[in-house]
Amino acid sequence: MSAITRVINSINHMFMSMNSNHWAILAVLLVGVGVICMRGFGSRKNY
Repeated sequence: MSAITRVINSINHMFMSMNSNHWAILAVLLVGVGVICMRGFGSRKNY
């Protein structure tokens, strides 16, 4: 197996072993980063 395949498999295993609490934390982090990015870009562009 190549290194890329091993990395993909380990990431996939990590996601499959996550419980709902980890998914909630991940979702909150993604939404938070998205809001910060949109506000940052919003100051330069008109949405």
